[in-house]
Amino acid sequence: MDHLLEGAEHRVLNSSYAKATGENGSVCEPFARLNWITDLQDWVRTVIGPLGLELRGFQQLNGTESFSLIRFATTLRPLWFKAVGKPNLHEFPVTLALAKLFPEHLPLVLASRPTCHGWLMDDAGCTTLCETQSSDDWQRAAQALADLQIESIGKASDLLQTGCRELGLTTLVELVDPFLEVMQDLMHRQTKIPPPVLSREELTHLGMIVKHSLGCLKSLGVPETLGHSDFNPGNILFSANRCTFIDWAEAHVGHPFLTFEYLLSHLRKDCSNLARFEDVVRTAYSQRWESILSGPSISEAFMLSPLVSVYAYAVAGDIWRNPDMLNNPRVVGYLRSLTRRMNREAGSLQAQGVECLN
Repeated sequence: MDHLLEGAEHRVLNSSYAKATGENGSVCEPFARLNWITDLQDWVRTVIGPLGLELRGFQQLNGTESFSLIRFATTLRPLWFKAVGKPNLHEFPVTLALAKLFPEHLPLVLASRPTCHGWLMDDAGCTTLCETQSSDDWQRAAQALADLQIESIGKASDLLQTGCRELGLTTLVELVDPFLEVMQDLMHRQTKIPPPVLSREELTHLGMIVKHSLGCLKSLGVPETLGHSDFNPGNILFSANRCTFIDWAEAHVGHPFLTFEYLLSHLRKDCSNLARFEDVVRTAYSQRWESILSGPSISEAFMLSPLVSVYAYAVAGDIWRNPDMLNNPRVVGYLRSLTRRMNREAGSLQAQGVECLN
């Protein structure tokens, strides 16, 4: 068939074949190899055979040459295989560690496959929080999050060693000035108004309020815990008696209330019909912390979290320090919008008269 292909097509075909076979020293990603799915199915059979399960088919829901998400049907229940590639290779050791440390809150990992940074896990529930229309489920999710975080107290060192990002309050304070310096340049580069361009003076004032807010949070003595910078309803699964959390590429160690604030943000944005239950969900979360924190400390942490959570989210991904990403207009626009939101939250804090800001 080679003679039927044009020169460019022939080169592409040969290049693809070389990658799939590893010829000529080509780097062969795990899911670009020939027969990779057959090899994977054989491996799954060796794992599930001793469990009395037989393979009955599969469905690949997502995938690239280095990433894969597959649902395997068995004679009893579905199982899931996930493998990660760059830039999320750290999700592999993080997930394995968290599954061992907190088995009540993550799906059971049946086996791992280090050659492709993948793992086979038990089914953790057929319903995600984004699919439910029940305020009770949002309360369950808030309670389960608090339980997981409280259970993680004292494990910060272990979590950081697994690959969780360091987003403690001290680290966040150190990043305020460098981040806002970048934002000053990005604001200066904005050519269309609206939206508004924040001036140097406004950014300086914003930096002061962010630092003061971080200092206030630190003074409350809330212990650092496991956190999730991508804590959205799609990453929260329900079964009859469990609520589990998945997709830990954005795992971090930091102030626990910031992760809860991300959950509330999704409640307001994605489930407007349930937004009226925000106070109920907040109470469900705070009640779990009452054995550790005083009522006033919880209330002040809730007051400070909207601003600090937006700031922490903005700096967590490091895209603001990547010159290539800062040449992308969509990324630049997104960072500017986060900074404007921080400014609005800072204004709201001042209007509320938080003592440490006055």
